[in-house]
Amino acid sequence: MNIAIDIGSFNTTAAIFDNNNKIVDKIKFPTDKDFEFFLISLEKHVVRFLTFYNLDRGIISISGLLDLSNNFLIKSYGLPWHNIPILFNLEKLLHIPLIAQNNTYLAALYESSMLVKKPSTVLYISISNNISYCFLDLANESRKNIYPGDDIMVQKNSKLVRWADLVSGKSVLQNYGKTIREIDDKQFWKTYSKNLATGLWQLNVSYQPDEIIIGGIIGKYYSKYIDDLTYSLDKFSLPIIKFPELLSAHKPLTNTLYGSIIYLSEQEI
Repeated sequence: MNIAIDIGSFNTTAAIFDNNNKIVDKIKFPTDKDFEFFLISLEKHVVRFLTFYNLDRGIISISGLLDLSNNFLIKSYGLPWHNIPILFNLEKLLHIPLIAQNNTYLAALYESSMLVKKPSTVLYISISNNISYCFLDLANESRKNIYPGDDIMVQKNSKLVRWADLVSGKSVLQNYGKTIREIDDKQFWKTYSKNLATGLWQLNVSYQPDEIIIGGIIGKYYSKYIDDLTYSLDKFSLPIIKFPELLSAHKPLTNTLYGSIIYLSEQEI
């Protein structure tokens, strides 16, 4: 059996996968901002996994800049973690060999594997408390781009503003006092769709992918806004640049875990 640990800026999820790549056990707990305290919390929460299951190896996913050759976390996007030999610390705790990878890339890997019609290129966008995106050329593994969404600037009321300040889950909570899960108001989703469309169109112009997939918490509630979003995107269409097929993620909240196991099965440790 293998373990996949997805370290998010708010919560960490650890899942045990059997030899058929099915989840047989899972636990979720808050991510401590202090790395040393995080290690203590991780050990406390996965101790029963180490007792009940015979683990062979595992994979760590995190949003950040990783030196994969040295298994080193250079910088986390969303946590105050810098220059940490992350696998050394976690292998010492779990007593199994581990590898690490960016979580958005792993989510994109899984979602692209689930497409019935295989495109040449995919742009996967995760929108939860924070935003991240990954462009994949499925015919050329070396051609991929992974970025946090903080770098996207859009026009709003004749000013340039951060796209994340308009559409991230964190911004919705700050601006409306409610989480995405709690909002059913049609006017909210109409306004939200307009803001979502501006950033999606900008990414489309930059990458011109064959498919765009939306994941994260916004991917989960895709049905609430897709009609308004399609209407807003149609206004941007140009004769030479069309908007590609837009899809909701197959597993918007757990695709990183499933992508982790796909990636792990292809690697040697």
